[in-house]
Amino acid sequence: MAPVARYTVLRILVFFGCLCLGYLCGLRGFLLLIVAALASTAISFFALNRFRQETVDVVEDRVEKRRARAQQLREAEDLEED
Repeated sequence: MAPVARYTVLRILVFFGCLCLGYLCGLRGFLLLIVAALASTAISFFALNRFRQETVDVVEDRVEKRRARAQQLREAEDLEED
């Protein structure tokens, strides 16, 4: 599974885990969603650090490749204009 997809799935699982735990503790409605969102954010920040870094590395690599490709295309256009 791609790092971006893996991180997304793990974040969703952490959120639903917090949602279930909050429900079992008696939270309901909008408060349940807010508490689950805040708790899952805090948990994901620490527990999924390695997966988040892998995702960042993949995204940075993609951006760099696109920038290099765009630069090549600009250079090719400049040569055609001369």
